[in-house]
Amino acid sequence: MQEINCQVQTTIQAALSQYLPPKTEAETSSKHKRKIAELEAQLHEAEDVTTDIRSELIRSTVKTSAATKWTKVLEFLLWEGRML
Repeated sequence: MQEINCQVQTTIQAALSQYLPPKTEAETSSKHKRKIAELEAQLHEAEDVTTDIRSELIRSTVKTSAATKWTKVLEFLLWEGRML
């Protein structure tokens, strides 16, 4: 099935290429530059999201660590009978 799809796609491209003017190197280069700029923008956005997620993870870890510490202190005090 995939082989048939590939053959159909190749045939369509060959037929279209007869009617479409060939792209110049400048057009291809311009398209590549636009695509690279688009991908770089997506990369920067993904890096920003990663930074935000890491910051949130650190904040959550600190909160969890503090909560765990206070829970242990309270458990100790209750065990010792100091808090009634």
